[in-house]
Amino acid sequence: MKKPGLSTVLFAAAFCMMVGVGAIVSILPRRILDLSADGISLGLLSTSFAVAYLAAQLPVGYLADRFGASAFLVGGYLVCAAAGLIFYLAPNAGVILVARIVQGIGEAPALSRQKAADRAVLEKLNATSRHILRVNSRIFRQ
Repeated sequence: MKKPGLSTVLFAAAFCMMVGVGAIVSILPRRILDLSADGISLGLLSTSFAVAYLAAQLPVGYLADRFGASAFLVGGYLVCAAAGLIFYLAPNAGVILVARIVQGIGEAPALSRQKAADRAVLEKLNATSRHILRVNSRIFRQ
């Protein structure tokens, strides 16, 4: 049996992370309301993730370019997994808020380095395969 290539592993990891994030994000508002019944907490839930994700982009990108992307990519996935565990075990809305910050920090390397890894795989493909992928990405981008 043929061993899976790097691109297969990366795509599978990205898929699992996105399915997990989608599952978590869909239940978080209800969970926050159950724990705190506070609309401000819902706003903080979205904002905390976005601010952490944004703040982590530049340092992570710089460090990954300097020291190699692999460790940051794997580390990002592990941090996101830890955030999911924190969500599951959270006894109150404050802990969920911390988990969203952790998730934002974890997704910064995972998503940005994933795109860099995808590009590296794409560069190894022949011209016809690259053209097909570009066309598909434009069709399905909408």
